Amino acid sequence: MSNPIESLNNAGGVLVEELFLISATGLYVDLKSFFKELNIYESIYSPVMTGSILIGDNRNLIKYLTITGDEHISIKLRTPGLKSETYIAKTFRIYSISDRRILDQSTQIYVLNFISIEGFVSNLLPIKKAFYGKVSDIVAEIFGTYFSNARYISPSGEKIEDFGRSKLNIIDETDNSIKFVSPGWSPIKCFQWLASKAIPKSGKACNYVFYEGNKFFYFVPIEAIFNLGVNLSIGMYRFFPPGIRETTDVQSKLFQIESVRMLTSLNNLENITNGYFGSRMIDLNIMEKDYNYVDYFHPEKFNEYSHTAGTYDSAAAPLFLNGVAVTAQNNFKLNFVQPGLHTNIQDNFTEKNSVIYGNRLSNILNLSNYNLEIVIPGRTDLEVGSLMYIDLPDTGPLDETDKASNNFDPMTSGNYLITKINHKINALPRHSMIMEVAKDSFTNIQDVY
Repeated sequence: MSNPIESLNNAGGVLVEELFLISATGLYVDLKSFFKELNIYESIYSPVMTGSILIGDNRNLIKYLTITGDEHISIKLRTPGLKSETYIAKTFRIYSISDRRILDQSTQIYVLNFISIEGFVSNLLPIKKAFYGKVSDIVAEIFGTYFSNARYISPSGEKIEDFGRSKLNIIDETDNSIKFVSPGWSPIKCFQWLASKAIPKSGKACNYVFYEGNKFFYFVPIEAIFNLGVNLSIGMYRFFPPGIRETTDVQSKLFQIESVRMLTSLNNLENITNGYFGSRMIDLNIMEKDYNYVDYFHPEKFNEYSHTAGTYDSAAAPLFLNGVAVTAQNNFKLNFVQPGLHTNIQDNFTEKNSVIYGNRLSNILNLSNYNLEIVIPGRTDLEVGSLMYIDLPDTGPLDETDKASNNFDPMTSGNYLITKINHKINALPRHSMIMEVAKDSFTNIQDVY
């Protein structure tokens, strides 16, 4: 994925190969000459992709196609020089029209807001069924039976053709099995609930997420992404202050960060209250009239997990200092243990909640403590859930004691997880990606100097 794109003439170049609006009656129109800006959003915290497109309408399409917010939009994008499997090819369901303004007698502008077909249809499919088996197997069953839909629909003459269905990529199957009855939940609510009950087979962090990237849907513990490391890395990106190391070389510009902004940094007061440092689950066994406290202290467990900077023993150092004030009682949750509630299963989710709760809470919050917003030239082969190495400048004065190679900060530089991407395509067309990236650990300074 990180190989240079040989035939790219300018960083951020993009081919808008198809951009069709398909009406509810089957009529369609090519929007390439009408759109002003296209935004596609993907996030590891969102089960589906969403987006918006700004239309400059001088043909009164909104009237003649009867655009009411019940249409589909098919988008096919590709970075020049990349193969067809790197397309962003996706059909979305339009759900609303906003910001409509009349500019003059013949021109109006408006925004069409859209969501993945799967996300729209999920709200129409309440599931009332019992499920039993490995958590990851249940996710796959619900996905295939209720959720998977046409990934891409393209007009072809007067016929609309289905280009295959959406696919689920499960990374690291779960170790635990459960039995539960969905009480009319949507598929998405089932996925999110199941993620909160999942214990990985090979890892230790219970931080499963279900999300849609621009190629697949994923059910994966975030720790598994860290363990895969270089296999999921998109390469090294560098940020230079304005006026420093400016270049006209396309391949160099492709891996340069255009802007960077700190979104969040470690907030110890918040982390004490939100349960990041420590939490408590109170197991209540109503049948046996018994209770049990299960406390979790993240600073004591940090070195058991993999992180953006690697494992604790090799490279990773926590963002917080050892000896930080920790209490489990600022964040607690009641868990009603019901052993034997379901037949043919032992250690159902109520009996595993105390194992999962503090582990999951702290490992999810790991990614909320050091977040950047960066802007880079767009590439259609990249999606959320990948790692990237970022070099950030050392802004201090240089002297004979400075040992950081190439004047980059060894603490803030390092591996980051891509948690959100806003693909922004303008009418030129140019593709830029506004990304949120996170790290949950620093590179150990002793290993750098």
